[in-house]
Amino acid sequence: SRSDLVVATVEVGVAAEISDRVSGEVVFLYEQDATDFGVDVATLTIAELVGPVNFTVGKMVVPFGRYETALINDTLLLELGETNNTSALFGFEQSGVKAGAYVFDGEEEREKHVENYGVTVGFEQDRFAVGADYLSSLSESDGVVDLNDSISEEQVIDPVFGWDDAAPAYTVFGKLDLGAVALIAEYLDVTDPLVNEVNLIEIEPSAAQVEADLTAGLAGREYTFAIAYQQTEEAVLLGLPEERISCGVSTEIYRNVTLAGEFWQDADYSVADGGTGEEFNNVVLQL
Repeated sequence: SRSDLVVATVEVGVAAEISDRVSGEVVFLYEQDATDFGVDVATLTIAELVGPVNFTVGKMVVPFGRYETALINDTLLLELGETNNTSALFGFEQSGVKAGAYVFDGEEEREKHVENYGVTVGFEQDRFAVGADYLSSLSESDGVVDLNDSISEEQVIDPVFGWDDAAPAYTVFGKLDLGAVALIAEYLDVTDPLVNEVNLIEIEPSAAQVEADLTAGLAGREYTFAIAYQQTEEAVLLGLPEERISCGVSTEIYRNVTLAGEFWQDADYSVADGGTGEEFNNVVLQL
């Protein structure tokens, strides 16, 4: 066993209203042992460019996946699917309906053009939300684009690694809010495999999450309790566990200051599937 103190995330954002219809946002992000301090988001938005359609351009996390959780750790779906790139997004929101389409420049140079794109649709009311997203190239996601960042030293991978095909992917999401209880479910899968012929790699990674959150008052303070089960398939090369069971609790101890704790158990893939077959228990506190 071991323990550690980590400045997990530092995020500083600046938003500016340039005019009635034009706004800008810049977000700086630092994640210890993961991301050097730098610009994570830098966008310019024009509201109501054409009717109810807004236009956003710049460096952003594209709207692929919802990745909602009341726990401290990011979901395994986020680790697999989050995609941050320079993009151009057209979107609108009206009467609970949300929709958008975007193009973005990628890291994988299969063509010398902006060939990556995605669409997002959703419907949200006070008590429930549903949505579905499509991404033309999961090989451009942050967790997939550079396989060398996540594989173990024992695995022999071409140092100039790249995916041969785009591997389109989709997500479906649903949330039911019953007041004190909220239920969340999300699923991500590819429609074509990720392929690298040089290293004889062909995988079809997917991930699923189900979560239940309970908000209750105890001793004059409001607490949120959460429990979640997550599962992946064919994601051992991407450094993800096969299963994760998590539970956590959080509460506001001062105004705008939250104390949270989480316990989770990761089950690695079997030795036959390229993993260790072991289970790992973890605890984290966050202020």
